[in-house]
Amino acid sequence: MEKENDYTMEFRSYRDDAWYTARISFEGEMLRVWCFDFPGECYDAFEASQFGECEHLHDFQHRFRPLSKQLQDSECGSVAPGTRVCACQRFGDGDIRFYDAVVDGVKRSKHSLTAKEKSCVCTFILFWLNGPKEGNLTATTIEDICIIQSEGELDPHQRGFLAWKWPLKGTEAHALPVELVILSE
Repeated sequence: MEKENDYTMEFRSYRDDAWYTARISFEGEMLRVWCFDFPGECYDAFEASQFGECEHLHDFQHRFRPLSKQLQDSECGSVAPGTRVCACQRFGDGDIRFYDAVVDGVKRSKHSLTAKEKSCVCTFILFWLNGPKEGNLTATTIEDICIIQSEGELDPHQRGFLAWKWPLKGTEAHALPVELVILSE
């Protein structure tokens, strides 16, 4: 049985364009994506033969990234217009999905003081880059925002990287101009 810490990356789904906490496994030439939100079932499976052109491979490669980091109350001052974030959209009945957005503006407010800590009550204006609200502005609070981690900030506890090259039609694997680099235990 997989544990939450086995899920070391995010995957942007082809189904709804949302980002999911994920892990991968290989079976022969098939890559399987397992999402934390869907325990026990393979969310998606991909075969090398699905990628006939380099642009499809490039798109696929960019559907994986390190886990985004939940923005903390004390970090709100580091978020400025232009910051790229991953934020949640709620669809009712506990259906929460994460999509990319850019911070368009921040309405700063004095933080409220609770027992031992300050709570951010600032309002963040987001311009959505994908998902159902793509191209629209909405307002949200800090608890709905995660900071996207750069490729250089991969989990340092991972033992190694797996560089896996998809063989494209008419090419040798070693001749590919791009490679999919993902974390593997």
